[in-house]
Amino acid sequence: MLRRLELQPDHPGAITALATRLIAKGETDEAITLLRRIPETPEVRRLLAEARLASQEVDVDGADVSVLLDGLLERVRDDTDARQEFLDLLETLGPDDPRTSDYRKALAARLF
Repeated sequence: MLRRLELQPDHPGAITALATRLIAKGETDEAITLLRRIPETPEVRRLLAEARLASQEVDVDGADVSVLLDGLLERVRDDTDARQEFLDLLETLGPDDPRTSDYRKALAARLF
């Protein structure tokens, strides 16, 4: 993987693989910097969201995401950090999770 990055510094597969490892090790700033070198894809957006959440010590795996989203929903209108965390949580749920659509609608109702 590192060899591939040496040969092609913007290789998407190598960058996403390395970013995944960096996030797991808690090196979120490095992962974010690395991911910004490649075009945005659904996988890159998800990894960026995971890195931002990990840097804030939000444990998505061990938490009830709905509880986190409900708590943030009250603050998204006036708090840009809460709004970003809310969006990052939705990104980690993915588009196929039925909660994603419901919470996106709830977010829109709060903001507009």
